[in-house]
Amino acid sequence: MLTGYDFDKLPLDTLYNLMDDQLNPKDLVVLNTQPLGSGISATVYKGSYKTTTGDYMPVAVKILNYEYALLLNTAELIDELKVLRQVEHSNIVNFIGHTYIDRTLHIVTEYMAGGSLYDYIQNDDTPLKYQDTFDYMDQILSAMVYLSEQQIVHRDLAARNCLLNHDYTVLKVTDFGLARSVDFNGEYKILHETALPTRWIAIEAFSLRKFTEKTDVWSFGVLVWELFTRGATPYDPLDHFQIQDFLNKGRRLQGPETCPDQIYALMITCWDGEPNKRPTFKQLQKDLKERIRHLTSVNKQLIETGYERPNNRPLTN
Repeated sequence: MLTGYDFDKLPLDTLYNLMDDQLNPKDLVVLNTQPLGSGISATVYKGSYKTTTGDYMPVAVKILNYEYALLLNTAELIDELKVLRQVEHSNIVNFIGHTYIDRTLHIVTEYMAGGSLYDYIQNDDTPLKYQDTFDYMDQILSAMVYLSEQQIVHRDLAARNCLLNHDYTVLKVTDFGLARSVDFNGEYKILHETALPTRWIAIEAFSLRKFTEKTDVWSFGVLVWELFTRGATPYDPLDHFQIQDFLNKGRRLQGPETCPDQIYALMITCWDGEPNKRPTFKQLQKDLKERIRHLTSVNKQLIETGYERPNNRPLTN
């Protein structure tokens, strides 16, 4: 909730930014019986929004949690809304607007009927083929190339933050609660204590708390690992401090037995200890296409081959 803010005392320019693309709360119906998901910053519900034509469209409604709101200052809140406003891409969840109900911030986005990529790959009844996984990787990279060109770091790229459409063919990156525009050095630095997705963040982010395109690249590598393990927990059963120690020793996640060697080699490039040696998203996009082309030329049946959860659960290398 936003009870930590006195809106009557905010500067006029701040109020203008907060009011920009604000929706009429009377046009929004929140179905808050069963959340679509929840996290540190917010809880997400399905809802309906009345469009200018009078029709109601299904939407997702992110309601900011009280404790998270208290950690934010007004500038950070505006930054989050600015990031949501400026992104427009076919592989990024569309931002519709925001409103306040009982002085609680509601962020409204398009509804993705297929749910999260994480839930989809976790389901043992899901018939997952290599073609599907390669397509998902390509769509994620398409979104991340766009974000990097917009000078935006996501900071929470993971399978749980990728959503699928009704027939599971279109993937869109979501949850920009941690996303921020970077400065002229291409960096964003956290200045206060914020809970971070330890199992997905880059090695330098543990200590420096700086985020760049290259930290998102690291997270992409972990996301690919999630895809080929069908949703295993990275570094399980290590805790926060053990993960940091593990990575500082130069060790990395082991390649899943379901993952082709060429794709695992691509993942390893994302986890280089020196950020400048990691590829950019644009480079990854090109490299992935070349690796898939080579894999399918050697094994034409690979694309249509399905894969299940690995028998020997890959932990660490």
